[in-house]
Amino acid sequence: MRKNKKYDKLLILVPNVFFIAGICMFIWGIGWLISALQFKATAVEVPGEITRIDSAYDDDGDEHYSVFVSYEYKGERYEDVRINSYSSSMYEGKEILLYCDPDKPRHIQAKSMLYFPPIFLMAFGLIFALVGGGLTISVIMNSLKRKKLMQQGISIYATVEEIEYVTNTSVNGKHPFAIYCTYRDEYKDVTYRFKSENLWSDPSAVFPVGSTIEVKVDANDYSKYYVNVEEAEKRVIDYT
Repeated sequence: MRKNKKYDKLLILVPNVFFIAGICMFIWGIGWLISALQFKATAVEVPGEITRIDSAYDDDGDEHYSVFVSYEYKGERYEDVRINSYSSSMYEGKEILLYCDPDKPRHIQAKSMLYFPPIFLMAFGLIFALVGGGLTISVIMNSLKRKKLMQQGISIYATVEEIEYVTNTSVNGKHPFAIYCTYRDEYKDVTYRFKSENLWSDPSAVFPVGSTIEVKVDANDYSKYYVNVEEAEKRVIDYT
């Protein structure tokens, strides 16, 4: 199934993009935090007042705010100087503490918000990296598990009971299929039920309901298994 390979590559690519994006955001956050610490080391704390809060909407309909403050430094009054931060607790007329660069007095930051943006960016990046890394590790572990079962597992032959259209999973609006099959162990008087990995083309042409399909299992633990759908991947070429 060529489509299956295409979607498998996409499922590997997406977690890697999340991981790389997360690492980049985390590094950016670290650089921003270092810059904030360096700024604070030489900055002077001055009282200020919020004089104006402007709002505007971007192309996505999200509202953004611009905050302007007034303050005095060394006897000189600075009016309507913009700060690069906003919080919902801010309002016009509110008195806030500012950090002021003594060499560039118009370079200011709100004291309460100095570390929030870089820490938020680092936390967000860490979440992205953990999610992407976790998904990537999961894909790799499943691939190694499948390879081990194909090499060392024993073969049992199950009966296809159902082919499910998996609606709770999608990639680019496309839902996969899954094969459910059962194996009856007459000696133990036990019936085992297995589910295949997701398939991105309908496998019913190769494995219709009632047909037989190979399942590779750990001889000591049937919960470790792999429904062998490689025959479907060889015999169904889906260009749609």
